[in-house]
Amino acid sequence: MENNLVYVIKMGDTDYYKIGLTKDINKRIAQLQTGNPLTLTVVTTFNFNNVYNSTTVSRGIEHEFHKQFEYCKCIGEWFKFSYGEVEKIIKLSQQKIANTEDWFDIFCIIREIAQETIKQVLANW
Repeated sequence: MENNLVYVIKMGDTDYYKIGLTKDINKRIAQLQTGNPLTLTVVTTFNFNNVYNSTTVSRGIEHEFHKQFEYCKCIGEWFKFSYGEVEKIIKLSQQKIANTEDWFDIFCIIREIAQETIKQVLANW
């Protein structure tokens, strides 16, 4: 089964978000909702179905999100975002991914978002 969709979902009215992979977002939400008392909603997705080697690219993008936002990690693939990370991720997801070369730009932008946010966190400390 190919996992071509990187998703960000929000847990209820909290600052907790899950970043993961799926082929079917509705099925995935239903699976996660079963064990969660708060309503889960999709915040944004990155669809790589039309990209060459889409499974590898989507796994790489998900891994990069997990790596760069390690400082926000709670447990598993759940993160607590507090400093505008979600808005920046949404903006990134709205950019059109036109060809196989664009995914590398996404890696770079994810790093920039994380580094910018870490600077903001340290400045507010």
